[in-house]
Amino acid sequence: MSGGKTLSTHSRKVKNRAAIALRLEAHCLYRAKNYLGEFHRKMKWRLGAPEAVAATAHKLARIMYHLLSTKEPYSESVLIKCDRRANNRAEVRLRRQAAKVGFQLTRPPETNS
Repeated sequence: MSGGKTLSTHSRKVKNRAAIALRLEAHCLYRAKNYLGEFHRKMKWRLGAPEAVAATAHKLARIMYHLLSTKEPYSESVLIKCDRRANNRAEVRLRRQAAKVGFQLTRPPETNS
């Protein structure tokens, strides 16, 4: 932004090879059946394809930095915990909004399949 005016809303072109590799990895996660694939699909729905690739590549870069700086093995359990907390916050927010307009949310009965 410059003086309150948005100059560009497009993802910028990069010449960094690491960034290009991370974007390629992020793009390949579209059909992955794990947390990162789900994150990419959610970002694509929310932001559009180019920004979703950039957001997923940024998340991959943060994960790689953490792995390299702490020398810990990769564990998806941390990501799943964060996602579970976000889902719980969303549920509480929806219950509050429903109560404000006079509704009450209930969980559907669980099916054993």
